[in-house]
Amino acid sequence: MQLGAFYPFARDHSAIESTRQELYLWESVTIAARKVLGLRYSVLPYFYTLMYEAHVKGASIARPLFFSFPDDVTTYEVDTQFLLGKGVMVSPILKPGTTTVDAYFPAGVWFDLFNITNSVSQTAGKHVTLNARPDHINIHVHEGQAMTTDAARKTAFELLVVIGSSRNSYGQVFLDDGEAIDLGEWNAEWTLVKLFGAINGNKVCVASEVKNGGFA
Repeated sequence: MQLGAFYPFARDHSAIESTRQELYLWESVTIAARKVLGLRYSVLPYFYTLMYEAHVKGASIARPLFFSFPDDVTTYEVDTQFLLGKGVMVSPILKPGTTTVDAYFPAGVWFDLFNITNSVSQTAGKHVTLNARPDHINIHVHEGQAMTTDAARKTAFELLVVIGSSRNSYGQVFLDDGEAIDLGEWNAEWTLVKLFGAINGNKVCVASEVKNGGFA
């Protein structure tokens, strides 16, 4: 459940003939699932924007690390971690009874998405041993990203801007009416907001560019 919560399509599925596996049947599963699915729902606009990019550019949603770090040859052999978009890294536990994970971090500052006060800073790519309690999966966002988090589409958005050595960041969010089939087409109502962040003195400044389509 912890790994599957960060797949593009995530669900618990069983058939009437199979053994029951509802998440609430086991306390440990309930706790773990509530935590990871809560984070997934909070970043649904990010998933939705990645799906828009996949539609218009053919970019994959889940990606190997070398897609974003082609100059780091160590990433070529990493097959136990993946990226969501260009800068959110998932480092799951894949073996039973394991309480730590050996994760590879390319250069830069990586912020724990469950607690952004925790970070891993690397001047060069390096393997790092991370704690992995039964109720926790390690998700990190790379410096230079700007993304929206939200518990539901109709509530206020929270903007997360993580700035590293480059002193700037970039991100975007795509929204439509939730009904249109063709993403971003002329006959659909949609909005694409591009976000730019930078450090100016001791302040973080954020600017946005808004593009609207359809009849709205």
